[in-house]
Amino acid sequence: MTHPLPAPIAGYIEEDNAGGDTARWFAEDAEVRDEGSTHEGREAIATWKRAAHAAYDYRSAVTGVEPGAAEGQLIVTCHVTGSFPGGEVMLRYRFTLDDGLIARLEIAP
Repeated sequence: MTHPLPAPIAGYIEEDNAGGDTARWFAEDAEVRDEGSTHEGREAIATWKRAAHAAYDYRSAVTGVEPGAAEGQLIVTCHVTGSFPGGEVMLRYRFTLDDGLIARLEIAP
């Protein structure tokens, strides 16, 4: 069974696909873990996303949504295609929401 995406997650994915400002969907003290690195705080998250968009042209399509193990957690599976090595990958985004914003995001294959 799939679940509808809460506004901050839907907004993040939409903004990311458009190359927009995804950091606005995160709490001020949010944390992102991706490719072995941790990005803490909205400014660091904005810098991380700008670098990703500068390096690669990519798009994500949601293929699945399921509740996570913790309260406020949602796991979103996406098929990502783009100009990175291999050209496509399935990724799992583990979002943790708090007070209407993304408090934590972990991205893994």
